[in-house]
Amino acid sequence: FTLKKDSLEFCHNGTKFFTIENIKAICTYGGNDKKREVESIGRFGVGFKSTSRITKNPQIRSSQFAFQINHQVIPKPIDSSSLSRKEFATQFNFPFGTAELDSPSIYRESLSTLLTINSNNLLFLNNIKLIVIEMPSERNKKRVMGKTQLDPVLVELKQSLDGTKNSVESEYFLKYSKK
Repeated sequence: FTLKKDSLEFCHNGTKFFTIENIKAICTYGGNDKKREVESIGRFGVGFKSTSRITKNPQIRSSQFAFQINHQVIPKPIDSSSLSRKEFATQFNFPFGTAELDSPSIYRESLSTLLTINSNNLLFLNNIKLIVIEMPSERNKKRVMGKTQLDPVLVELKQSLDGTKNSVESEYFLKYSKK
């Protein structure tokens, strides 16, 4: 994540790129292909719509697609150069501003939320191993959270509240599954 004064950016290096079916799914309510994937985030088809709280037109670049979503349901192609983080497989950009909230209010709310994310959330996100939160306008410019599977049931979570090695805290958890 990168929190700027006028937008929030989310990038990842997942191995699945957007397809036409994914674009259709993200532009509808409940229309996705993840319903049977019990451990998958986004399987109810409404979470992405919550971005309407902070933006009117979310933007996405993934593989050959670059588009923004107008009115929560209308995909519109955009110039991919406006989403320039090419080192990532997929990039989401949420320019701040809605009819109800201005950019400074959204920035403060987003900052508060990003500062309260706990590394324990990583325990249940099977495909996410590292979260980096960059906040260039803040005193502590970076937070880092990571997860390492040490053996089949032992998980180490590390967290740095200021992005430095000096502030790293580690916790260990036993994680069991039904399998």
